[in-house]
Amino acid sequence: MLPLIIGGLVAAVGFAAGALTSHAAGEKDRQAAKQLEKVNTDLINKRDALERRYRELTDETNDQVNDLQRKLIESELEKDALFLVVRLQNSLLLLMQVIDREASFEVLFQFREAVNQTNIVLAHIGEELIPIPKDYFSRNLTRAKLKVAKLGKALTEEQKLLIQQLSTTASEGSISCPKCRQQNAVMKNVPSLKCGGCGSLIDLISVQDEIHWNARTVPSLAAQ
Repeated sequence: MLPLIIGGLVAAVGFAAGALTSHAAGEKDRQAAKQLEKVNTDLINKRDALERRYRELTDETNDQVNDLQRKLIESELEKDALFLVVRLQNSLLLLMQVIDREASFEVLFQFREAVNQTNIVLAHIGEELIPIPKDYFSRNLTRAKLKVAKLGKALTEEQKLLIQQLSTTASEGSISCPKCRQQNAVMKNVPSLKCGGCGSLIDLISVQDEIHWNARTVPSLAAQ
C-alpha cells in the first residue's frame, strides 16, 4: 500500500502546487499571495523529502537493509505520509476558499485533480474524503466564464478544453449529440445547450429521455 500512497501524494501535491502558484500569481492582495506561496513551498519541501526517503528505502532494501530495519523505515514513512496528507487537506480547504473569491479555469482544474488524487489516498487509508459542496465546480466554472466575458476577451483554445474537462465534474448528466454523437454535459433545469463538437443546438426537452443523469432523481425539463 505504501507505493500507492506515496505515488498518490506526489501527484496530489503536484496539482496542488500548480493551483497555488497560479492563484498566487494573479492574487491582488500581496499578503494573501505570500501566504499561498508559503503553503506551496511547505508542501513541495515535505513531498520532496518524503519521496527522497522512499527512494532511498527502495534502493537499499535488496541487500543493505534487513527485514526489521525495513519495517521500521516503512513505519516512519507511513507516519510522514499521514502528516503530509493532513497538510495537503488543510491546503486544499484553504485553496477552495480562495477560488470561491476569484475563480479561474486553470486553478479550478488543478484543484479538482489535487482533490481527486488526495481522496484516492484518503480512501485507501480509511479516512474521510475532502468534502466538496455539490455545486462548487458548477458555480465557479460560471464565475470564471463571467470573468472572461466582463474583460471582453474571447476564450482561448486551452480555456475551452479546460471548460470541457471541468464540465464533466460540474454537470449532473450527459447527452450524446444527435448529429455528431459527441457527449455533452447537462445541468438540471436547462432546456437547451450548444454541442461542444458540431455547434448545433440540442433541445433537451424533446430528448430528455436520452439524458443520462448522474443523480438518483431525474429532474423535469418541462417548459415553465
